Amino acid sequence: MKNMKQKTHIIKILIILGLLIGLSQTASAGLELSQKSGMFVFVPEAIQDTRTISFAGYDWIVKECDFQVGPGPNYFSGSEDDVWVDGDGLHLTISKQDDKWYCTEVYLDTSLGYGNYVFQTNKRVDIIDPMMVIGLFTWDIEATQQHNREMTIEFTRWGNPDEYTNGQYVVQPCSECPGCGDQCTRFRVDLTDSDTDLTHYMVWRPGIVEISTYHGKYINSIPPASALVHRWTNAGGDVPEPGNEIIHFNFWLYESKAPLSGLGDEVVITDFTWKGPDWKDKWLGPGSDGGTTVTTSEVQDAIHHWLDNIPVDGNPMSATDIQEIITVWSLG
Repeated sequence: MKNMKQKTHIIKILIILGLLIGLSQTASAGLELSQKSGMFVFVPEAIQDTRTISFAGYDWIVKECDFQVGPGPNYFSGSEDDVWVDGDGLHLTISKQDDKWYCTEVYLDTSLGYGNYVFQTNKRVDIIDPMMVIGLFTWDIEATQQHNREMTIEFTRWGNPDEYTNGQYVVQPCSECPGCGDQCTRFRVDLTDSDTDLTHYMVWRPGIVEISTYHGKYINSIPPASALVHRWTNAGGDVPEPGNEIIHFNFWLYESKAPLSGLGDEVVITDFTWKGPDWKDKWLGPGSDGGTTVTTSEVQDAIHHWLDNIPVDGNPMSATDIQEIITVWSLG
């Protein structure tokens, strides 16, 4: 609670600084790390009381700002007409209001740290307007010297309607995607009007993060290998350690430019889960020999622990545990 109050205090100070800057130049000056990626995500808190919504078992703060801030920079609406939760999930929108384009963003009210992050989206992310960006990411406003502990899943064509790729994973720092070498990977996802569900995984451990996307919904089940869209592992020196990073979801306009279509849009985050590191990650996790793909030697080792009742970190291996490991191994 103390950390949250400190962050709120810092955010309010930054808002005041932003307003002062606006007296002499645009309020967006100096708020972005990269004009290309818009990765600097200034998290403003409205001068009035902030709005909080409940989704997926967590409380989320709704970003609201009537002067332009990053990413973009853009205006952000906190209205119930623009950000809401219903039986389908969390809705984020981009809309035009009084000749201004408003984007939307929410962020978690607590830090989670290492673990398995799972996000589900329902949207034709493959054909969103070229100026639009969907972001699912970690962000620590205080950790500027550690690239804000940012790890990102994004869907965008960065304003280029002819861009073939439409998705990317990033571990900051990254000044331009594509073009960040080992810090970024671009990929393409193809959907249909009847196939709009995607499940995204961010498995974060000390020194390594593995990010992947699958067709379908798999919050509480293991996705089949055939559903894989893209997978990327980053074990470089910039994979952050936990701090005060929090999860953000946003839907925004690149370079604050209007959609090429002239129309607003909506994306639905249908679910989100987080689970702390599991003792079975000895075989299943990105720090294992095979990453999240169990190798033959790993399954043999797991069977040995199970047959001989050898505990792992004090946890005995059950028949269900060994079945899960063997299932992942068989899927390749």
